Amino acid sequence: MSLRLFQQLPSDRQEAILNAGREEFLAVGYDLASTNRIVERAGISKGGLFKYFGSKEGFFLYICEREAERLATESERALNALPPDFFGALRHMAEVELRGRTAHPERYRLVEQLLRDPNHPVHRRALAPFMQQHQAVAAMLATALRQAPLRADLPFERVMNLVLWVSEGIKAQYYTGGRTIDPDQVLAELDQYLAILADGLRPR
Repeated sequence: MSLRLFQQLPSDRQEAILNAGREEFLAVGYDLASTNRIVERAGISKGGLFKYFGSKEGFFLYICEREAERLATESERALNALPPDFFGALRHMAEVELRGRTAHPERYRLVEQLLRDPNHPVHRRALAPFMQQHQAVAAMLATALRQAPLRADLPFERVMNLVLWVSEGIKAQYYTGGRTIDPDQVLAELDQYLAILADGLRPR
């Protein structure tokens, strides 16, 4: 395996190969993905694919790592612009994710596919960088929440659970199934829930 040789290819050839793999993995999943179909679509030999990545697993993990790196870069940019108000921070990160899903739906479909079978040995390895990025975002939001003016009688852990349940509920409603989403529609609904949460959580 020589990733260095792959990275020396022109950027458009790299993307063509990665796109061919991503399309195959998204269409049928890792186990049923065919390297024959991938190389035919990418216009390279199977020997070339294995020379670059070593195996189907190596190729799949590289695709996932690349997507996780890109997601981490976008998240870092978003976190650097995080509003000081907790509810503003929550909305900001939600909007970043919504815009990201609209711009790169295949990235999020890939994560959803991994999460359908997180105990699969290859999925577990592929999920690791995505989970690290998710935990970093959650930690920043938790820091913002600890600094927010909230009712003193509310345990911090329960407030975080409530916020996460709302967030996950909206994701389950809009994000699953590969459906097309309207970011403005989702944000409008999120604003209503955040207003309810802010009213209940802030000191009276």
